[in-house]
Amino acid sequence: MAIAIEHVIAASSIKGVGRQFLLRCIDDCSDASEINYENFVAFVAPEKHKRICRGAGSCNQEIEMKELKKAYDHTLKLLERSADEKIFYIGSNSSKYPRRLRRCKDHPLFLFYRGNLEICDTMRCAAVIGTRQPSADALKAEKKICDYLAEYGWNIVSGLAFGCDETAHRTAVEYWKNTGKGTTTAILADGLDAGSIYPKENAELADEIVDCGGLLLSEYIIGTSCRPYYLTERDKWQAQLSDIVIPVQTGVAGGTFHALTRAAELDIPSFIPYLREYDSPDCEQSDLCRKGMMKAVKKYKCRSFRTVLELDRMLKPGCSA
Repeated sequence: MAIAIEHVIAASSIKGVGRQFLLRCIDDCSDASEINYENFVAFVAPEKHKRICRGAGSCNQEIEMKELKKAYDHTLKLLERSADEKIFYIGSNSSKYPRRLRRCKDHPLFLFYRGNLEICDTMRCAAVIGTRQPSADALKAEKKICDYLAEYGWNIVSGLAFGCDETAHRTAVEYWKNTGKGTTTAILADGLDAGSIYPKENAELADEIVDCGGLLLSEYIIGTSCRPYYLTERDKWQAQLSDIVIPVQTGVAGGTFHALTRAAELDIPSFIPYLREYDSPDCEQSDLCRKGMMKAVKKYKCRSFRTVLELDRMLKPGCSA
């Protein structure tokens, strides 16, 4: 039977309904499928998802059916609120789903977005990422890199976190305001509503990103708070959505390496700026950043560059969207 993506989103919130079950059904999703509780129950009946019950006895179907109703009603209310806040959603079978995200089997089954989703496929994308505590030298280099990318029409992808992520987005936004060139995409590890955005201090920046033709992207429905595991997934999607990855500065165990691991799996080229100094206030942090950059070069084969002109020469042989 045809399955509405709204039903898949609602089912994903039920304990015991996992990715494998949803994967078996996602290909049958249809926008033409009628959204109603009866169809939802037929899609995710208790006997289908075979929840593993703990303790003696079998699962209580009456309780499960109450849970189905609760999940269905709650999800539809959230989706209605999303529409009011101009937050939209698509399933992975949609023609609008970013093609680069399909490159791995663990891609999100559905996405929530606010802004211009088309830039994921119509523009070259560069993930510019790094530590939340960059050195002054790193920030100086990053602004030059992002100005260069914006000038040549790249979509700068990052994660809205403090530090390198925030600098990447702000530089892209300012360049767009001044020239109309380039734009930026923020991949979030939480809902896209103002109350869920993390960190909350960057909620205004999120609005600016949308205003400059950019995009906010998440696999989480509104009202979802950020969690450590969600951050790990977000780091991977940053690389997977991009044509190149640029880790500006990182420690030895930062989230940047989740992105670099995914980039290595997909043969996405990575480029790292050579920094003369690591002038963080904390000497230990400076040493960790130095070691982290060395790890990026040695383990992940990041190509080092000293100037944007050198980066430009590295990009010219290929790297098209």
